[in-house]
Amino acid sequence: MEELHNALSTLYASVDRNQKLQANSYLEEFQKSATAWQICFQILNTGDSSIESKLFAAQTLRQKIVYDFHQLPKSVHAELRDSMMQLFISSKDSPRPLLISFAVCMAAIALHMTEWHNVINDVFQACSTHDPTGRCILQFLSVLPEEAADPRKTSLTWEELCARIDELLRDNGPAVLELLLQYVNSNIYADGTSSVDLNLVLTSLTSWLREIPLDKILSSPLIELAFRSLDNDMLIDDAVEFLCAVFNETREVDESMDMIMMLYPRLLDLRPKIIAQKDDPDAFRAIGRLFTEAGESWVVLMARMPNEFLPLVESIVQICANDEELEAIKFTFAFWWDMKQMLELEAYTQARAIYAPLFLEMVGIVVSHLHYPRADNQLLNDQMAQAEVFFDDRESEDRFRAFRHEMGDVLKDCCAVVGVTPCLLKVSTKLLETLDAKESGLPYFWQDIEAPLFALRAMGRMVPTDEDKIIVHMLRFLPKLPENNKVRYAAILFVGRYTEWTAQHPEYLEMQLNYIAEGFQIPCKEVQSAAAQAMKHFCSDCREHLVNHLPQLHSFYLSMREVLDPQSILEIAEGLAHIAAIQPITNTYQSLHSFIAPSLQKIVLSQTKTGHTEREIEAVADEIDILIIFFSIVYPLSSSHEIHPTVQLCLDIWPAVARTLDTIPSALICERICKLLKNVIMTFREKALVLLPSIAETLVKGFECTQFGCFLWVSGTCVREFGVIEMDEQTQVSVWGFVERQCTNMFYYMTKKSPKEIPDVIDDFFRFMMDALLANPQRVFMSDLLEPLIHASLVCLQVNQDESLCSVLVYLQDLVSFALRTPPYTLSEPVSETLLKKLRLLVLNNSQQMFSILFNGMAFIFPRNNVSDASAVLIPLIRLICMENSSLCVQYLSSVLDQLPQDTIGQEEKVKFLETFSRHCESSEMPRLRAHLQDWTSMYRRRVLSPRSKGITLSS
Repeated sequence: MEELHNALSTLYASVDRNQKLQANSYLEEFQKSATAWQICFQILNTGDSSIESKLFAAQTLRQKIVYDFHQLPKSVHAELRDSMMQLFISSKDSPRPLLISFAVCMAAIALHMTEWHNVINDVFQACSTHDPTGRCILQFLSVLPEEAADPRKTSLTWEELCARIDELLRDNGPAVLELLLQYVNSNIYADGTSSVDLNLVLTSLTSWLREIPLDKILSSPLIELAFRSLDNDMLIDDAVEFLCAVFNETREVDESMDMIMMLYPRLLDLRPKIIAQKDDPDAFRAIGRLFTEAGESWVVLMARMPNEFLPLVESIVQICANDEELEAIKFTFAFWWDMKQMLELEAYTQARAIYAPLFLEMVGIVVSHLHYPRADNQLLNDQMAQAEVFFDDRESEDRFRAFRHEMGDVLKDCCAVVGVTPCLLKVSTKLLETLDAKESGLPYFWQDIEAPLFALRAMGRMVPTDEDKIIVHMLRFLPKLPENNKVRYAAILFVGRYTEWTAQHPEYLEMQLNYIAEGFQIPCKEVQSAAAQAMKHFCSDCREHLVNHLPQLHSFYLSMREVLDPQSILEIAEGLAHIAAIQPITNTYQSLHSFIAPSLQKIVLSQTKTGHTEREIEAVADEIDILIIFFSIVYPLSSSHEIHPTVQLCLDIWPAVARTLDTIPSALICERICKLLKNVIMTFREKALVLLPSIAETLVKGFECTQFGCFLWVSGTCVREFGVIEMDEQTQVSVWGFVERQCTNMFYYMTKKSPKEIPDVIDDFFRFMMDALLANPQRVFMSDLLEPLIHASLVCLQVNQDESLCSVLVYLQDLVSFALRTPPYTLSEPVSETLLKKLRLLVLNNSQQMFSILFNGMAFIFPRNNVSDASAVLIPLIRLICMENSSLCVQYLSSVLDQLPQDTIGQEEKVKFLETFSRHCESSEMPRLRAHLQDWTSMYRRRVLSPRSKGITLSS
């Protein structure tokens, strides 16, 4: 007890982090101990225990009931219930966190004590005498459905849980409704106040909504209570939560029509609150959510009955218009999408016409909300060009940018309903009004220009390429825009969004390119980045119009390389590569060489020195990225049987590039060069076969010297492309010799490193092995390395990194599938029976070790994300073993269970688990076996691994 109090005091005291972690660790271990039952009751029954101690004890008891109920014999279940009931009743005046904790404990006992019947009546009878306000019983009712509905909060089987839910919840819905009505009706005073905690009544209603017929609630005074509570600041949140849940229950509109017609008029009566609550952000947000949830639930009816439901859409528009804090409008995003989806259907053409004006109104509202905030001292002109509107608060600006893009999606929804032209006209009119004011010398804010430009950009995807009025008009106003970096940034991205349109209207190409080129001269990284991005899109979409200007663009590229940041250079290079790709193939070699020559020169120059700094290494990596771009994109089609000119250029420069691996053997350089190789192989495929000898030698040497996993994932690409059965025998032999060399290097590396030390390399290696298995399983099963590969995979199951472990497990799953003669994918040629027998024998010889590792991994070793992957190996393995001898599986499982810590699994539970497992194995009911194993291991992980003190700090 003293140690426990010291640990709790440390947890809440102002001490260093290590002491808190030690205390937390001690408390978690205490919660899993068998002695925790008795000590927690001692704390709760001691009058001078602190509130923190009581909260911890109550939470611990709840965890013990959920996870360790097996530690208690059935003979003490009733005693536990009665003791907990007494504590619960005596806590009626305790702080709410403690009352909730006790209520959750009672709910957990009700769920797990399957011999306890008439639960709600028993709790009500026990509480009513000592608690006339109903605080205890209402708190119990509010938590019981949540506790019972979550399978993670019980160790019951699925069948037991379903039966218990029926008994606790579904059979008691009407009785709970009567109980709530009784408390409400008998405790309302003349002035409308109540001695009952109405928040608890509302939360209980929300919790039990699925168990009580909705029409019964709507015909009771409880629905009146909910709507009346919207006028009470203390009740409004719980009332909105309940009403939103009610609306959600009426989504099946054909079945709920009568109830919707009862709710809809009451909802419309709340419309004046949209204006009345405008200055109260919390209340406004609550009302906004209420209307929006109704809209989402009844969207089908809104399309079918537009005249009747027009006021609801008007209300949602009004909420968006009056939302000064930009909080309530976020609730409406899903509604506008759902509404658009309905109105696009031909059956609702009439509704689309009725709602179109409101969607058009939303365009103006959205544009007004897209404005960057204004500084308090901002001038009414364009002199705030360099103003930092968020004052270096990067997080706030990122949130605002994300919000703007969501608003951009609403604009697209509006375009789909109203049509593109009216929406463009609405936005462009706002922009031109501000520009006219500027031209007239009137004051203006730059935000009034930037926001419409952003809106025009956001709607770009919806604008057809044959639009020939508004976009043309807007482009002519580019020179009139003020010199403001935010405006210039928005304008450049705007024109960059309409490059597909420009490709159909080339007469406007030069004007836009000149505007973008001016952006490169502005000393603002953000503007230059936008210009580079726009240039990429112009070169890609308008390449047919720019191909004759490639020499001038080449000169531009060379000049920009010296002034722009690396990312912008990559953007421009990608655009130029698209132009170079459509040249006559006779020009490809020379043109491509001219573009990559500066990068190649810097790469070669870097090889003349040693001791490179991190920045120098990054600079070389950036140049390799440029090679990747050009070799991935410049691939004009060729029917000639000669070497493709791009491949020939790659062959010519490869020795110079490969030397970088020797002079700068850093992980970054190795990864970039491997990416270059992978892209060349994926782009040119069989035409790249001429490069295979050089590539293979580079990959083997690279992995042998560095042990970097990147050499393995490119090896996988080589195998997928060149190691397939369709290739000639000589190529197959060469490729599989290369595969075995990489495997040998990996096995040697594993003798020096534990799998836990090299998770990334493990991941890349087994992905490589999966590629080999996919490309040519015959060669894999013929290899003498098959047995070492199985052993290596079992050793690598020690790795504790999600993705790496997943790769090992998927590889094992593929092997077991082949052993079962059920390949995981379609084969171009069947694997010979001799090889399958060899594989089957190897798997069976290792089956006990594999079963043990997989089961223990699922129970408490593997990361949670990998449990399903392990199950996908274990179930086929069990099927394979059962085909030989089903009793072997039961022996394996019994052996594994005997090794588990005794206090984590009861003997009765163990016997029951083995009996069910044996029955499913004998009957070959693998789907049931899978569910049984997954349910048990999930429960066991929660019992043994879950940090049980996770809620302490939250409650305190």
